[in-house]
Amino acid sequence: MTEAPFVETSVSRDIFNTINNARAFKKCAAIIGRPGVGKTRSLQAYSREDCSARLMTVTAVTGNALRDLLLELCDVLGIYGSGSIASIQRRMFDYDLSQRVLIIDEAQNLKLQAYREVLHLFDFTGMIIVFCGNDQVLRRVNTDKGAFAQISRRVPIHIELDAMLDEDADKISSAFGVEGMDAFKLMRSIGAAYETDGVVSVLQFARRLVGTRTIRAADIRAACEPIPRFRLALGRHAAA
Repeated sequence: MTEAPFVETSVSRDIFNTINNARAFKKCAAIIGRPGVGKTRSLQAYSREDCSARLMTVTAVTGNALRDLLLELCDVLGIYGSGSIASIQRRMFDYDLSQRVLIIDEAQNLKLQAYREVLHLFDFTGMIIVFCGNDQVLRRVNTDKGAFAQISRRVPIHIELDAMLDEDADKISSAFGVEGMDAFKLMRSIGAAYETDGVVSVLQFARRLVGTRTIRAADIRAACEPIPRFRLALGRHAAA
């Protein structure tokens, strides 16, 4: 599959600004957005550009097993961890990580205890923590009631990402070599329905179909034809 170029969009700007604000104010943060909006691509780009940023993705397995989660954190941070949960934490707390930021993607997979233990890294090492995920993360960091109230107070910076803009679809399309206003309009319709991931998927397929030549509207239709959800989005565009 053709590698997708990173393109700065309104979503990536919001994500970069949120992380930078968290670091400037020395507060933990949460970035919330629905699947496909472009969170992961932007987080990967940020961690590539800033060598003090560390990115990890939480799975349903590691999110449910605290020791496994802490060992993965050690690996991401370049710290040797072994033994019991308490031993791993003591070793991590020995470090001054105040110049680093830890970005946790798919944070909705973290359980309540895991949120608390991860936030101890901020308390004891000074490392800023940025939680990123879907609206389940918002419910954990935006409440003043129940078990998550304490977590909410410790993660004061929140942002909810907006839907993809037409200008974002245009920028990504240009990066893939799309030409023709009708082609750009088709990609806007894909973006409106399926966000950044949908736009990138269609353009990757179109690029494979056409090789090195320019991608035009007919190529986008051909790329969408085998995939019912994309074909449906183009059908709605034609009917509009």
